[in-house]
Amino acid sequence: MTNKTPFDKIAQDYDAIISRKGQAKTLIDHIRQATEGLRYKTVLDVGIGTGLSMQAYLNNEVTKVFASEPSQGMRQELKSKIFVDRLFVDERTIAEICLGEYDLAVFSLSLAWIENQESSLTHVTKTNPNYIVVSEQHVNETERQKIGEGYRNKDELQDAFNPIPAVRLDKFMKESKYFPLRVLTDLILSADGKSAGKLRTILYTKTKPDAVPYEEADAIFKINSFCNRRCPGCYASSNGESLDTCLYQEQLEKIPKGSLVTFRGGEPTLHPTWFEDYVQPALNHGLNVALETNGAFIGSRNYERDLDRLYDEGIHVRLSFDETHLGVLNQQERKIEFRKLARFAGDAIDKGISFGFYALGMDQHQIRRMIAGTELESSADKFHSLTFYSDISELSISGNYVDVSGRVHDGLFIEHNISFNEVFRNEKFGRMECKGMNH
Repeated sequence: MTNKTPFDKIAQDYDAIISRKGQAKTLIDHIRQATEGLRYKTVLDVGIGTGLSMQAYLNNEVTKVFASEPSQGMRQELKSKIFVDRLFVDERTIAEICLGEYDLAVFSLSLAWIENQESSLTHVTKTNPNYIVVSEQHVNETERQKIGEGYRNKDELQDAFNPIPAVRLDKFMKESKYFPLRVLTDLILSADGKSAGKLRTILYTKTKPDAVPYEEADAIFKINSFCNRRCPGCYASSNGESLDTCLYQEQLEKIPKGSLVTFRGGEPTLHPTWFEDYVQPALNHGLNVALETNGAFIGSRNYERDLDRLYDEGIHVRLSFDETHLGVLNQQERKIEFRKLARFAGDAIDKGISFGFYALGMDQHQIRRMIAGTELESSADKFHSLTFYSDISELSISGNYVDVSGRVHDGLFIEHNISFNEVFRNEKFGRMECKGMNH
């Protein structure tokens, strides 16, 4: 840290301060979500939020936690509240410590207080941990002026507080060969209940997530909003609508030939004429097509015909398959799902169809554990990671997003979800005719 003295003076009050401002529970929830499902035995925890973050990541598998905490007051507070024989606390700054190897490194509310942020991060990344979690406060100016309120050294504390901008942090981590796999964002409130800014927590891993639809597609079309799943955390609405084909055609004609477009839902293949009404017109317009699906079409009445179409037209199939999607299934249903997708993998390879499995918020270590001993284990090279965003609007896209109502947006956004049963009571499954549509 920049100076031991400022932190010593507020150490005894620190837990109360962040609890009063609504950050303590959010911080614990964030780090718990960021580390959920990961395997790690040794942890490097960098200062200030250690007492809270440890409640989130500490489990029976952890053999050692090494904490860097330059403030004597903070160290005493930590040791008085948490007795763990696996915990070792060092008074030196992280940059001063000769580090060993750690599976997980955690910066919990500490990066903003470190004087040489990038050099400290470099010091940690050089130890090659599998995972790095950074949780930071991004407060507004009104809240920033309150830092250190009630303490004689208020100005000193405010000067020491220097959050690293999210874009700069992501850029630095990317240059260090670490990539965001889970991005969690929540509002934080001031003592009077007003918005004070955001708490942003990122899990960085050495697995580079796939971003083709977001970085390369000229347009992402949501062709329907009904789905056969009710996955927790899904940002897409489920109100049974279909994209009007007239509005779709208007948008299609604005896209340069040779561009990439992707189709998603809901579950796009549940639309009875998903190929005729949406895919074929895009192909006729000279566009490249990717289909995002959970595999609902596999084994359907028209499955063989769909396979031929996918191959003949060179469509890339992006199959969503991860613990988020599997989590809504019981054990027997999971086995059926593995078997079904393995069937498609075999058929696709035989026919030469371009495809991949895309796992949200899972790195290669988790993916391989998920498919170990299953019919999909032989298709491990077809699995790719996707970054999970709790606020999907943070995911930037190079093209446009056309929602199910035909409105055009320059980014994705969280939509309203209604009940699963209501989706299938909705009768908007019919095909809409539009003059000028070519099939």
